[in-house]
Amino acid sequence: MLNVIIKDLKLMLSDKKELVAIILMPVILTTILSFALAGSFQEVGSEWKMDIAIVKNYDYDSEITKFNNLTQSFSEKYDLDYETIHEEEITDQLDIEKIFFREFLGSDKMKTFIDYVICTEEEAYKLLEEKKVSGIVIFPKGFIYDSYINLLTSFRNNVDIKIISHPDMSYRKRIIEEIMASFNNILTSISVSKNVYLDQASQYITLKESIENVETFINQIGTEPLQLEIQSKSIQGKNFVNSFTYYSVGMLSMFILFTAGYGGKFILDEKNNTTYYRLLAGGIERRKIIFGKFSMMFIMTVLQSVVLIIYSKLAFQVAWNNLLLILLTVFISSFAVASIGLLIIALTLRTDSYKATDAFSNAIV
Repeated sequence: MLNVIIKDLKLMLSDKKELVAIILMPVILTTILSFALAGSFQEVGSEWKMDIAIVKNYDYDSEITKFNNLTQSFSEKYDLDYETIHEEEITDQLDIEKIFFREFLGSDKMKTFIDYVICTEEEAYKLLEEKKVSGIVIFPKGFIYDSYINLLTSFRNNVDIKIISHPDMSYRKRIIEEIMASFNNILTSISVSKNVYLDQASQYITLKESIENVETFINQIGTEPLQLEIQSKSIQGKNFVNSFTYYSVGMLSMFILFTAGYGGKFILDEKNNTTYYRLLAGGIERRKIIFGKFSMMFIMTVLQSVVLIIYSKLAFQVAWNNLLLILLTVFISSFAVASIGLLIIALTLRTDSYKATDAFSNAIV
């Protein structure tokens, strides 16, 4: 029995191509993915905070002047008492920059996990390339003008705020998108309320009077943003998972499954070169031959696990803390993989082809 197991192990270890696939490939992929996607994971023990670069491509003063000129022309053309928006009124209620920077990003809860810097577009891209910021928020030219058109008139202009993030920080991009969607909801709610007011007010007062009272209406409904409920909780006895830990475990979990396909491959090879029949003729029972394949797959899975655990510990300082649980997990996983291999061996012998092995390795895994 021992000789059969040793034979199968020697056969496996002599196949350099297969050894590279199950031993070296997980090491290589773990290294590449761990470094490439490190930005998507939090460093162990760190406090999570996100940096954003904000680009203002608009000219605040000129766009306020442009909007005032528009309202002035409306007033003259349609005999409206549509007062020019004065600076102190904007600061008090309708200052878009105040709403965003002071009341929204500047709120106490947002400041606990968001830091932002205002810079040019060129500077922002450089910061993103160096991973000094998680993403860029670009306010387009005409943002102030179009926002006031949407807030204070019956017209609707498109406001396209761009969000750009580093490919390694896809999760953070989603967070930034949600944050900007929340801010957009504030402006949209004001605009929708204004439209409802104009629609309903026209039933009781003239259109001229309703338009003249738009600013008063918006001042009365207020522009305070909704308060975000942000909670930070610490889980006792748990460590944050970084990219090195995640991909060490992930690649190990995937590549040990490939070993299950080798039992079927090797036993069919032995049938094709008549080794299988010579073993039977030599008095070795079929169950011993199959058990030899089971033992080979079990031992190779243990070897895979040990190699990647040691490599990740030495190369990436992955904390494999509980040795007893690690050994138990490796043993159970190896037994499960070898058991799957038995099923594939049975299917391979029944079909007398590599289809079961190929389907498992190339498609299912």
